[in-house]
Amino acid sequence: YGHARALLGEEVLADTPSQKQALDGQIQGQLAEFDAGIEAYKPLIVDQGDQDGYDGVVAAWTAWKAAIAPIEQTARSGASAGAPRLRWSGIRWAAASLR
Repeated sequence: YGHARALLGEEVLADTPSQKQALDGQIQGQLAEFDAGIEAYKPLIVDQGDQDGYDGVVAAWTAWKAAIAPIEQTARSGASAGAPRLRWSGIRWAAASLR
């Protein structure tokens, strides 16, 4: 889901509603693709080690989607009051993601 993370950073920093909308569509596509991949992997689980790894990925994915929900909502809304703080948070978050 690294590409979705990068796109979210771009959405936070986008200047126009049309840019935000286009990026949001790409993000939603990436999220759906990852969700489908997780579901497609289920039948391939062969042992407890596989199951434990799968459960860890699903837990991290679920937590990440919950964490980005308010960021997405604010970015989509175009709310200007929190924009400088959101942009700075987005920049810091994007920089941390690159490490």
